[in-house]
Amino acid sequence: MKKKNFVVSAVVIAVMLLAACSSSRAKSGTEQNTPSAGEASAKAAEPVVKTVPIPEKYQAELITRTGEEIEEEDTIIAVFEKASVEANKALDEDLQYDYAGWLFSIGTLNETEYHDMLCGDMSFAKVFAKDANDTYYVFYHPTDINMVRKSDKYTED
Repeated sequence: MKKKNFVVSAVVIAVMLLAACSSSRAKSGTEQNTPSAGEASAKAAEPVVKTVPIPEKYQAELITRTGEEIEEEDTIIAVFEKASVEANKALDEDLQYDYAGWLFSIGTLNETEYHDMLCGDMSFAKVFAKDANDTYYVFYHPTDINMVRKSDKYTED
């Protein structure tokens, strides 16, 4: 039962993040307006600020990685379940794996990468936005549960 509740919590977090990204996009005025050539070049020169708010009540259960903490350069944020990351570290090194506890990531693609992705398997990704600089924003999620615990008993329960 605990496993089921956690999966629902992860989905709730993901939905809240997507809603937050959508509302911040609407507030910043980056809706589907077509800028003039001068406006487009001015917008391209402006830095794009990317924020992903994590509700405070979930922060103790999660590990968020941003910036230099992430190996993939086009990833804005990666979110992991803290208990799985900690349990994974306690395992023998040969039993550990890189994506233990991974819940989701938000990343970016350029237009070529986006079209390449459309031609492949997208069961792990949903493109949810495009900005004025033709950057696509992608919500990546696991196709299976990446929970790790110190004992099989917890997993069975």
